[in-house]
Amino acid sequence: MKAEDERVECVVFRVRAILDLPKHSVKAVAKKNRVAVPTGTRDAVFSAKIFTTKLYHRNELQPGDMGDGPAIINEYDTTTVVYPYQRFHIDQFKNIIIETAPS
Repeated sequence: MKAEDERVECVVFRVRAILDLPKHSVKAVAKKNRVAVPTGTRDAVFSAKIFTTKLYHRNELQPGDMGDGPAIINEYDTTTVVYPYQRFHIDQFKNIIIETAPS
């Protein structure tokens, strides 16, 4: 059998391409200004003190939702912690904004 008669198997195949794509635009979503509804609570320790901490699922929070810390916002790939005496709200682009609550 000759090498010309053998089957060829491609193990690695790489492609490099440069494309002109349309510019991506981010659309704002209308805010509703409502208190976010926690999915549960748990005890958590902040500065050596135990606090009952509200739990939220990130994908359930909508623009205008707001809440007070302490809170834990869980997402599939990250966890956001809102400390006691902080508050959060979801802006029109669905970002989590955390601020220090006034004393």
